[in-house]
Amino acid sequence: MNVILLEPEIPQNTGNIGRTCCATGTKLHLIEPMGFRINEKNLKRAGMDYWDDLDVTIYDSFKDFMDQHPGIKIWMATTKAPHRYTDVEFGPDDYIMFGKESAGIPEEILVDNEIAVKNLTKLANSQNCSFQWKKLEEKKPVIVCGDLNVAHKEIDLKNPKTNRKNAGFTDEERAKFTTLLESGFTDTFRYFYPEQEGIYSWWSYRFKAREKNSGWRIDYFLTSDSLKDRLKGAHIYTDIFGSDHCPVELTIEL
Repeated sequence: MNVILLEPEIPQNTGNIGRTCCATGTKLHLIEPMGFRINEKNLKRAGMDYWDDLDVTIYDSFKDFMDQHPGIKIWMATTKAPHRYTDVEFGPDDYIMFGKESAGIPEEILVDNEIAVKNLTKLANSQNCSFQWKKLEEKKPVIVCGDLNVAHKEIDLKNPKTNRKNAGFTDEERAKFTTLLESGFTDTFRYFYPEQEGIYSWWSYRFKAREKNSGWRIDYFLTSDSLKDRLKGAHIYTDIFGSDHCPVELTIEL
């Protein structure tokens, strides 16, 4: 288990947490800037004799931390979360992050992980979807439209690096989505715009996410590959408000 203290301000708090980490075999990660020096007397006093035996690493910034630990699973301790810590199961390699005492975890970091906090329904078994849809194809081609709750590629969300292993962008979900497409279905938006960045269909209501365009593309029109020659256009109406999602459109010749 790992504990992250993001920009801690009070040396006694960090010392107490460090002592607990040492006693439980937990790694401690400190992200600067901090409100004290690492050799400060109050820090060492709170950590007592444990501090010298503590497994602790210091990082220049949150970006520096993420660059050194890509793909990790972070649980963010915040009063803004809809779930209690007792509602989840922590893995031995997971990370629990706490923000500074005076302000907590910054909003821009929380909004990057909003889709995980919201715990949207996952695309749990794309292989079963593929099987059912392929059965339908025995009668006629299939068109699927909806919120599939997965951003397939890194260009399908604003901040892919900080959302690795978060619900909606886990390797497993993305792999299942790839399997679904490879079974004979077309992501129609990517068919027309394979490299287009910055176009999303969902934004959190919080932290001015839509104003900052910190979004995810999780709403799709998928079609049977046999319809490719009939596809005429695809569009995401990012300028239409009224929901945390925006409309998606497919133009097809039937």
